[in-house]
Amino acid sequence: MPQPDWNERYQAGETPWDTGEPDQQLAEFLRSGLIEIGRALDIGCGTGTNALWLASLDFHGAGLT
Repeated sequence: MPQPDWNERYQAGETPWDTGEPDQQLAEFLRSGLIEIGRALDIGCGTGTNALWLASLDFHGAGLT
């Protein structure tokens, strides 16, 4: 099975996994109150949807592709 070229997929706009909305499981976990606002690292962030959403909640962090 050929490996996808992620750069080509992003350039072509073929990113069905990128909904533009924060991950539902992440949002539910934060609503649980089990974690305080602090630092965050979004590994494999793609376009940074989760990292940007976390920043809007006052988390300090980075997203790594």
